[in-house]
Amino acid sequence: MNTMVVTQSSTALATLDPNIIANLVTTGDLSRLSPTDKVVYYNYRCQQAGLDPAAKPFDLLNLQGKQILYANATCTQQLCSVHNLTTTVVSRERVEDAYTVVVKVTAPDGRSTENIGAVTLTGLKGDAYANALMKAHTKAVRRTVLAHCGLGMLDETEVTTIPGATVGELAVTADPRGDLSQVDNTLRDKHVDGIKYVLDMDVEEFDKADMLREYVDENLKGFNNLYIAVAEELQSRKICTKVQFKKWLKIERPATQAEVF
Repeated sequence: MNTMVVTQSSTALATLDPNIIANLVTTGDLSRLSPTDKVVYYNYRCQQAGLDPAAKPFDLLNLQGKQILYANATCTQQLCSVHNLTTTVVSRERVEDAYTVVVKVTAPDGRSTENIGAVTLTGLKGDAYANALMKAHTKAVRRTVLAHCGLGMLDETEVTTIPGATVGELAVTADPRGDLSQVDNTLRDKHVDGIKYVLDMDVEEFDKADMLREYVDENLKGFNNLYIAVAEELQSRKICTKVQFKKWLKIERPATQAEVF
């Protein structure tokens, strides 16, 4: 039985305009992007994390004169589902007026991450006290999931604790995945059939992954809306989910002993 080796690859990701990259690297500020560029960047971050952009897993935060993305509840829920993550409470502790919860997130491969959520209980009673305890647990879970998945961003539970921070609106007037109405369905179906043919081939997993990457590079690279439409049609026909397709495109052959040395 073959083992699937997954490594990082950007083959299936939307291509960001160099101007967008330059702007974000130099300023880290989304407010300087046009509404269209914000949607492109939003879509890119969703694809990187394997999230469904239609579920709006990120929101905008106005902070110290800048706009940044932060993860909302939908984000962490999707991440747990996509990556089959399990969460376990490691400890709960009250130290004076601080209440802390430590949570461990574990992936199917055994890799785990721990993080902490903390709240102050000063002057709280009744429902306010109970809500603070639940918030500490929620904060711990979400912070740990984001850290485990490599998303270095604020969580929704942290936003309200930042002085002067306000939630902004992401001006998405169209489908955040792009204008799929302009995609030629005949062309989409042609590529769906082509990819299905490769997926159905009786070959080694590494060979199949190589052929899929080659197909995407030759036919879909640079045509982001077409790629998204093809991936969604593959999922709609129950040929391959979007997450599974993305994983196929990341499979690479393990380095041989000669290559290692």
